[in-house]
Order: sequence, then structure tokens, then C-alpha cells
Amino acid sequence: FLAFSSSQLRDNSVWMFASRPGLTANDIRTWMGDFGQIRNVAKYAARLGQSFGSSRETLSVGRHEVEFIPDVVCSLHGTNYIFSDGIGKISGD
Repeated sequence: FLAFSSSQLRDNSVWMFASRPGLTANDIRTWMGDFGQIRNVAKYAARLGQSFGSSRETLSVGRHEVEFIPDVVCSLHGTNYIFSDGIGKISGD
């Protein structure tokens, strides 16, 4: 098992990967990003599924055009909450 998108889940399908020497499904999930802070299974699956969506590319963004903005984190009673998880912004400028 590799992952699934939300549309695949509705259609009872998933992405499978046959491991081979030097490459496993876990290697691919690790390459997709660090989701280690996500403890909710549905949220974790949704983040993985974003890589397998059926969206088509309409605009290419070069590496020099990417700016990483720190997450908005708030701590309440010893628990950290990330309010910017899963969002982004894009501009034609």
C-alpha cells in the first residue's frame, strides 16, 4: 500500500507499489514530505493523497520563484496548533 486520494477512496481504490531493492512504498512516502507531526489518520491520508490528485498543471513555478513562509504556530496548554497547515498562496506577480 502506498496512498490514496479522497476521490479514490470514494471509488474504493488506492495506489499500490511493488517494492524493489532500494525503493519501497515507505521511501516514496518519506520523499513526499514530513508528516510526522500529524496524529490524525484521516488528515495524514489527505496530505498523502494531495500528491495523487487528478489536478492538471496550469502554471509552472521555478525553484527561484518559491518562497517558504513559516507556519503559524500557537501553543495552548502545552499543545502546539499549526493554523497554516495545508494552505498556500500563489500570485502571478
